[in-house]
Amino acid sequence: MWQEAYRKLFKHAGIPGHLQRLRHTFAKNLLVSEVPLETVSLLLGHKKLAITEKHYARFVPERQALIDLPNSGNLGTLRTQLKLTAQITL
Repeated sequence: MWQEAYRKLFKHAGIPGHLQRLRHTFAKNLLVSEVPLETVSLLLGHKKLAITEKHYARFVPERQALIDLPNSGNLGTLRTQLKLTAQITL
């Protein structure tokens, strides 16, 4: 029911897309503003941080750099690398 209301509102306002687009924009703007990925994950209601990392890590340059590293397909390894990176920068 509420989805139909949003669809009509978007159509009336001339906004292309759907409600998910607002959610994506919200998350992206938070991450670009340097809000921690863990916080964004909580705000989005994701049960696992891995879900947020999968969809939004590209908006956090440090995380994307680690994802792009060779042999970084293991999420546990990625988290370890992030912790080490954080310790080095402190």
